[in-house]
Amino acid sequence: MTGSFKVSFQGGISKMETIFSSEHPPKTMEIERTDDGQLRLVVSLSKLGQNTILEYFLDDDDVDALKKALA
Repeated sequence: MTGSFKVSFQGGISKMETIFSSEHPPKTMEIERTDDGQLRLVVSLSKLGQNTILEYFLDDDDVDALKKALA
């Protein structure tokens, strides 16, 4: 799933662009970029009629560590 959309959170409404998506049902992982350039990692699980979504906003240190880990 790629594209851009808007999401509402405590700071207001921000435009999100999906820059990476991987689906291994029932799990999905996405990395999104906000309109201010911040990255958000979203992991979701859909099982037994329940959806669980975990989100994590990545700071520069997180991004650097992930780059090193995936290189």
